[in-house]
Amino acid sequence: RAGREDVPLDAVGRAQAERLRDLLAGESVDVVFASPLQRARDTATPLAHGRGLEVRVDPDLVELDFGDYSGTSRDVKLKLRRDYVDTPVPGGESLREVWQRAERFVARRVAEVADGAQILVVGHHRLNRLLLGVLRGRTLEQTLADQDYRPANGSVIAVEVRIEGGAVQA
Repeated sequence: RAGREDVPLDAVGRAQAERLRDLLAGESVDVVFASPLQRARDTATPLAHGRGLEVRVDPDLVELDFGDYSGTSRDVKLKLRRDYVDTPVPGGESLREVWQRAERFVARRVAEVADGAQILVVGHHRLNRLLLGVLRGRTLEQTLADQDYRPANGSVIAVEVRIEGGAVQA
């Protein structure tokens, strides 16, 4: 389903959340952030609670607002990178608006990273793609042109982030 429809995890999603917890068992995680959508919070919860951490909900991590297409199946083929970079999806938001949310999230979290915190972010496909672009210091257009971002649901992407001269380096 597309966008911000707030649906719980199904059995497959719950199993993926348990695998995430197990996969990262040997990794240091100090802070867990998640989108406000239930499926992201439920994905983050087993790992966070297993470490005595709270899931910190951040509204900037919510998925793209598909507006009139929210809740539709993945069979609807929107040309997001062609038609909705600066123009909002009817009733929703543009990719540039999602990019700005990703930038805000990174700007607010720089101090925590600078202090050496290991951060886990549980978000959504399009937001995560743009967040990775922000962390890599790319532009929105460069990020959208990348063809190498194809993670499966429940997958993990590790990014080492350094703060050099006040700038984020990934």
